[in-house]
Amino acid sequence: MSRWRWVLLIFWMLAGLSVTAVMVDRVYDKETRAIAAEFQQDVDDKTAALEREVLLNIEVLYALKGLFESSDDVTRAEFDKIATPYLQRHQDIDSLQWAVRGSTDSLTQLPVTYVASLTNYDEILGFDLLSRDTYRSAIEQAIDVDNVVASSSGIGKSSALDINVFISAYRGEPNNAIERRAQTFGVAVLSLKVDAMFNRAVQRTATKGIHFTLKDHTDPLVETLLTLHLGNEHGGHGAESFEYQRQLSTFAGRRWTIIARPSSEYVDSHRSALPLVLGLCGGLFVLFGAGYYVAMRRRTDIVEQEVQQRTLDLYKAKRQLELLSQTDGLTGLANRRHFEQRYEAVWSEAIKAKRCITLMMLDVDHFKSFNDTYGHLEGDKCLKRVAQVVEQSLNRKSDFIARYGGEEFVLLLPHTRDNTIPAQRCIEAIEALQISHTGSTTSEFVTASIGVAAMVPTIANHIEDLIVLADAALYQAKENGRNAVHYHVPKPAITAVEQGVA
Repeated sequence: MSRWRWVLLIFWMLAGLSVTAVMVDRVYDKETRAIAAEFQQDVDDKTAALEREVLLNIEVLYALKGLFESSDDVTRAEFDKIATPYLQRHQDIDSLQWAVRGSTDSLTQLPVTYVASLTNYDEILGFDLLSRDTYRSAIEQAIDVDNVVASSSGIGKSSALDINVFISAYRGEPNNAIERRAQTFGVAVLSLKVDAMFNRAVQRTATKGIHFTLKDHTDPLVETLLTLHLGNEHGGHGAESFEYQRQLSTFAGRRWTIIARPSSEYVDSHRSALPLVLGLCGGLFVLFGAGYYVAMRRRTDIVEQEVQQRTLDLYKAKRQLELLSQTDGLTGLANRRHFEQRYEAVWSEAIKAKRCITLMMLDVDHFKSFNDTYGHLEGDKCLKRVAQVVEQSLNRKSDFIARYGGEEFVLLLPHTRDNTIPAQRCIEAIEALQISHTGSTTSEFVTASIGVAAMVPTIANHIEDLIVLADAALYQAKENGRNAVHYHVPKPAITAVEQGVA
């Protein structure tokens, strides 16, 4: 193929691969957005599950609050009767406590009176909740707003990943913060295992392979890591772009945020093979198309070469036929048909250019007698030799010789100023062959007679005029004894004086 076709092919391949890459990128991007949306939905589901777990556990505090507000004196047995079933049903609750306000009018002491736990928590009995600043702040807020309020750390055996949630019990129905401070007689405490609750809520949904981080950002200046839940595989290539943060509903005064990141296993399980298949199919299509194009171009080139070769062969055959149709089979000279075509062209050109044309008619003397004496085979040889020497006698490329018929030849000399020398040269060349001719009455060798005519044709002349003149000159040459040249002398123009005399 040519260079520009290779350039076109490379451009086509690059364009095809570029289009395929764009399509693959769009499909991949669309699939990525779908995975991100599904991942966020999975995280939202787990967040909702965690919020339900928190609310179910907080409801236990309201039950304890109702117990103490409905009775003037709750015994330890009554407390355990209520608290123990809750602990058994809610595995995320580490302990339930009840703290009774001191006898003074001001809220200065709040010792733990009852403790219920599936493990031994008796050592925290008598612990003054107000002795710790974080608890005091949460308890005072719970009393003032008459709602649950959580602290950021646990009591006693509780780990740093536990939180304590407080709710106050009142005597009567206080209407404002001052009355609530005055009418508070005790505080119910729930110690919540955040990590256990978080892991249970995450595992409650079916989706696996997500790495979760639960953080507390209640304090805008401090962000506290509460717990982690690792999926089957942490992170993975490309997983960072899917990171999603979801803030939980505020509860007990705490603000929690879940930060989720999928594992590569999660992403791979949700990603289809469509982009890869599309890329492979597109690439194969481009390569197949390029290969097909190359094969077709090669096939086309071969066909074109064959067509060109056949056209050339046909042209050569046509030229051969034309040459055969224009060539005399015996002498190899132009035949009469070819002469007539050439003569018409020279005649038209001479009229336009107003130039002289010379025409010579040559006839081999006594050729019938030569054939009778030596036979036609020798006669053909004689004509061949005569044609050869006559053709060699012409000096210019524009001079033309043809076999006019039988033993007669015609010589066309366009643009000729002196036609005497060429004619005489032909006579001498034929005689110099010294071909024996015993049947000739002119010479012992083969000779020829030539009639020469010349004219500057005009549109008033007929194309055969010059031929007639040359033929008449040839006839005169034979009448003059043969082996000679006779020149036709044009008749001079008649003047006006001569016409008057006449």
